[in-house]
Amino acid sequence: MENKGRVIIRRREFLRHSTALLLAGIAGKLTRPALAQDSLENAVSKVGVLPRRKLGYSGREVSVLIGSDSMPPAVLDAAIRCGINFWHKANGWAKSGVPAAILKNREAHYCQISVDRVGGNHETGRIDEEAHYAFVKQALEETKLRYFDDMQFHFGYHNTAELKKERGFIRAFERLKNEGLVKHLCLSQHGYAGNPRVPGGESAAEILYAVVEDGLYEHAQFMYSYGDDPDINSFLELARKKGFGTVAMKTARGVGRMKEDPQFMNRFPAGTSPHHILVRWLTTEAKIDLAVVRVRNLDEFTETYSGAGRSLRAADYRAIDLMRE
Repeated sequence: MENKGRVIIRRREFLRHSTALLLAGIAGKLTRPALAQDSLENAVSKVGVLPRRKLGYSGREVSVLIGSDSMPPAVLDAAIRCGINFWHKANGWAKSGVPAAILKNREAHYCQISVDRVGGNHETGRIDEEAHYAFVKQALEETKLRYFDDMQFHFGYHNTAELKKERGFIRAFERLKNEGLVKHLCLSQHGYAGNPRVPGGESAAEILYAVVEDGLYEHAQFMYSYGDDPDINSFLELARKKGFGTVAMKTARGVGRMKEDPQFMNRFPAGTSPHHILVRWLTTEAKIDLAVVRVRNLDEFTETYSGAGRSLRAADYRAIDLMRE
């Protein structure tokens, strides 16, 4: 009888503990979405609506920081709510699906397709009109975007001679534009000077000068950070004079290492971060129109994008000088 009583008590204790654990689990599942929503709302509130600038000859109003297909879902949601309206590599959404908010309000967003060389990588591949034409058509079928606002020649030309001689990418763009499938021509230009795999390679600045003078492309992405390249700075002056659009990429190079260097951070102004100051500088002081700054999560989005359009403070200028060292 005594053993039977113990069994009953154990069963009661088991049921009581199991019920408590079940309720705790349910509560946890219920609070996780609420916490995620709070984090999203907090990020949107701290960043606010990003300012916009005119881009290139078309004069389109574009957010000073642009988004990309690689943004995690929560960051993407926050970016849309903060007014980001230009999307680099939108063709990358062919696998994951275009965000519903963009599909539902397609005309409010500028979606760019990045087109690579074929038959190799950006150093060894070739420009091929038919392949580029087919690639864009296929991407439109997969993304359901109906059209791409911008068609980008990814990685750009090897030298100015190639720009003048190899017009296949431009012809592919013109055919697609006539069909209403693309609207604006652009490129991301890398530098190839001294590259042993690219005979006759030239610097990004040399090629960009020629691109502007050629007059067919509307805007370009290029590596730019801290304003430490005099050749690119000279190109920016020409671009501004001609109304050619400029988009800085690879902007945060070296910033990750800075944050992990205790000696560097001890010299850094308190109460801010390298990413935040970099974005303040890029969107107020630098002579570029727009910038791409990659972030991995909502915390980085808040820390970084909250600097957009905000003027540099005295301590920020000192920090930029430190980052240039």
